[in-house]
Amino acid sequence: MQYDFFRGIRLPSDFLTVSKISAFASALSFLPDADSFVIGCDNRSRSLAIRDSLTESLLRLGKRVVDVGVLTTPALSVCTCKLGADYGVMVTGGSSSPRYNGFKIFESNGCSLDLSNVSVLNDFLKKPPSLSNRFGFYYREDGVSVYCRHIEEKADFSFNGKEVFLDVANGAGLPIAERLFTRFDGDIRFLTFGLGENVNRRCGAAHPHFLQKQKCALAFAIDGDGDRGCAACENRLFSEEEMLFYLAEFFRFPSAVCGFPLSSSEKFLSVPSGEAEKTAFIKSSPFAVERGGKYLFSAFGHTFDGILFALSVTQADCSLPLRDFNQS
Repeated sequence: MQYDFFRGIRLPSDFLTVSKISAFASALSFLPDADSFVIGCDNRSRSLAIRDSLTESLLRLGKRVVDVGVLTTPALSVCTCKLGADYGVMVTGGSSSPRYNGFKIFESNGCSLDLSNVSVLNDFLKKPPSLSNRFGFYYREDGVSVYCRHIEEKADFSFNGKEVFLDVANGAGLPIAERLFTRFDGDIRFLTFGLGENVNRRCGAAHPHFLQKQKCALAFAIDGDGDRGCAACENRLFSEEEMLFYLAEFFRFPSAVCGFPLSSSEKFLSVPSGEAEKTAFIKSSPFAVERGGKYLFSAFGHTFDGILFALSVTQADCSLPLRDFNQS
């Protein structure tokens, strides 16, 4: 088992046995200043059991654990920062099929685990797990509410009852999307068929064909853990490059970072593909876009967020209709 800087740990669920989860918890305990953890999970069939096993292992190591429930990965990132934890751990299989699961880790500022800490974690994952008879402190927080309040406090969106279709990939984003779109006066319809058990299965941002069948003006798809998104307008799918220009124009971002080559633009900076270089540029930019439908708005958080992308495009469409936008 090894932690990847971009993907975290992702394995078939059956491979994440109690002993492997215990070894992962032990390695977490050797990260710098690792005294408190926020833990959340997506809605896959085994995520709750994996979360509970990880929580028990951390408590036996004397750690403080805050359980924030079922939520999206971006929401877990926000909770880590807002609740003052040293690290956040998300139990999720990301954009993979339902048979996969794993872990993503966030620093106290809500950013992905630093490269130096990735090395520390992987070194200890190779060693026998640490054992302890101590017992830590456990309590629960409503992570969905923490995240939604964070967005509501920072955003002044108004949708004027705009009709929106959202494919949540049968994932954990449904409660968040329902609350936020209703809060900002949107009329939202959802595509769901078997939440959790069918996460990312022929739906969501990885399979956006449903969007082209919708008659409403705006249609979105996110992935199962909520960190990817794509958009369609009147049956036409829009690329990441088009979304980059569109959102930057509406929100008047002074600059933006693009994780893939652009044809030509002095305003947008294409960053190198190296892990450290890309991370540094993304953290310093007010707006960043990466292939695979990844959009980051640094005023709201430090990780890619599909629901925030959908909210932002809906807001922009009220005064700059997407169907009329011409990148040139």
